[in-house]
Amino acid sequence: MRKAACLSSTSFYALSSRMNLQNFRLRLWLSEIEAKLSQIQDEAKATRVENSRLKQERQRRLLEEKKGIQASLDRIIYPILSIPVEIISEIFLHCLPEELTVPSASIGPMLAAICQQWRYIALGDCRLWSSLKIDVKYGDCHAPPFSLLVKEWLCRAKNMLSSLHIVLPNSGLCCSNSFFNGLAEHPCILPASWFTDSWAHLTSFRGDLFTFQECMELLRRASRLIRCEFHDIAAAYDPTPSDIIPLMLPDIQSLTLAIPEEAYDFHLLKAIFDLLILPELRSLDVRCASYCFADASSSFFPFAHRAPGIRNFTARFNDDDYYGEPLDAVMVPTFSAMPNLVNITLHMDFLGPVSILLDALTTSETFLPRIQMTAFYVKYGPDYWDDIEPRKIVDALASRSEATSGFCQLLDFRLSFSESFNFLDEEDGEDDYTSEQLFKLKELKNNGMRIHIGLPEDSWV
Repeated sequence: MRKAACLSSTSFYALSSRMNLQNFRLRLWLSEIEAKLSQIQDEAKATRVENSRLKQERQRRLLEEKKGIQASLDRIIYPILSIPVEIISEIFLHCLPEELTVPSASIGPMLAAICQQWRYIALGDCRLWSSLKIDVKYGDCHAPPFSLLVKEWLCRAKNMLSSLHIVLPNSGLCCSNSFFNGLAEHPCILPASWFTDSWAHLTSFRGDLFTFQECMELLRRASRLIRCEFHDIAAAYDPTPSDIIPLMLPDIQSLTLAIPEEAYDFHLLKAIFDLLILPELRSLDVRCASYCFADASSSFFPFAHRAPGIRNFTARFNDDDYYGEPLDAVMVPTFSAMPNLVNITLHMDFLGPVSILLDALTTSETFLPRIQMTAFYVKYGPDYWDDIEPRKIVDALASRSEATSGFCQLLDFRLSFSESFNFLDEEDGEDDYTSEQLFKLKELKNNGMRIHIGLPEDSWV
């Protein structure tokens, strides 16, 4: 029995050993299989990555090949695309207006919309984005796209704006009566820091609905302006300060000042003339009521003396009623203060100032010695012809029909009426006197003087 038990125990241990060995071998085999499966998965993953890389590389090469073929085809169909980028960029600049004209803000977007290559060139040339107009309509400008658009534009211009046009709202934005403080108070609209680098580079500026203080503050910041326009200068809520230091702006060559008739402070123009020193001014455009200009005449004389090079003068007197006497009294002194004038353009309602200037041209040997072009646009004519009979026109034109010692030749004379008006006598028709004056005018015209008297598109001469 004991021997049998020993044999049974030995068999059990032998069987157990064989089972453990088989279990070990199976587990080892299973591990090898799992390792091979994992290797297969890794290889499959690596193969997919490699295949993807090869696919992407092949796709990239095909796209480059397609792009090259398309570029070659485009150069055949569109020869201009073969021009180097630098030359195309310079060609674009020929779209910009000449000096002393406001660059068009539409040029950059227009060129960028032509094709992909031109867009790339246009976006990379800051000179095409040097002009910006900001129309700050209160309420509309709070939308994020407004500020994002301005920011993107300044980014394209590389903060090197040369022309800026700002239209302020009538109310709401500039609570402190200062555009610049208004920017600071509304950083969500236009942070003032965006413009810090631009003021010193501006050569052209137009501001609409600026107050007197805002005009002066802008001029102080943009000291290198060549062309400056202020339209619809708003009445200041505070009295015009008397302690503002005069401004010396050595580069301004063209200045426009437009004061609406409803501006209650008609001393605005006088205050501006008192403060500005513009030694290089060549063109002056004033738009205001006649009484406003007459009131500013005492300040205009020293202003013109500080700007001796004015060659072009334009005035638009926007009166609803006639304030002729104050204006008539200052016409000759005003123009006498600008002896280098070459071109005069006047827009007015009545003929009185024209008659006064024609008399001065005829009788004075020192009045406007360099004048070459005159244009008078008169609103009313039919009932007010008595002030300026045909002989007065003939005498004035004949006195300047030839260049003499100290005088230039008058080359162009225009007297235009908004309403139809017969140059001849309405009752007697063309009498001998009128015929003689017309003959003299036609003779002057035949000798080279450009003469237009009548409606804008219809001359009687």
